[in-house]
Amino acid sequence: MFRRTTMAALVVAFAVGACKGAEGPAGPAGPAGPQGPAGVAGPQGPAGPTGPTGPTGPAGPGTRIQFTGQFAPDGTAFADLPAAAGSIANLPNYECFLYVGDGTTNFWVRAGDPTFSPGSTCAAGSPNGTTLRVAMAGGTGGASYAIVVVY
Repeated sequence: MFRRTTMAALVVAFAVGACKGAEGPAGPAGPAGPQGPAGVAGPQGPAGPTGPTGPTGPAGPGTRIQFTGQFAPDGTAFADLPAAAGSIANLPNYECFLYVGDGTTNFWVRAGDPTFSPGSTCAAGSPNGTTLRVAMAGGTGGASYAIVVVY
């Protein structure tokens, strides 16, 4: 008797489980769970393009000053130096640079460079006997220049 009742209960349980009705609509979404841990960092991307290198002034101890601007329409530029920079008898170190390029590749070159600025010059002088001046010639009107002085 015990066997028949147990067996009948199992048959009824399986029959009830198999007779499942249609599912209703899904309920609303629950609240978001907590933030998970950060994943592993991905590989580093490629480096961006390198910009043009700025002018390098002459080496040496002391004070470094830099004058920048655009050449006058006649291709000249100059910078009057402070009295502390020296005199015509005691010149500071100085260099002049032109910014040249074709719109795609642009770079600074030293005045008088035989390849990129052969007609340009850079010189120091004293226009009035007291002021020390570094002057450039042979540039392109409107192009950029830099004069670097170390004293």
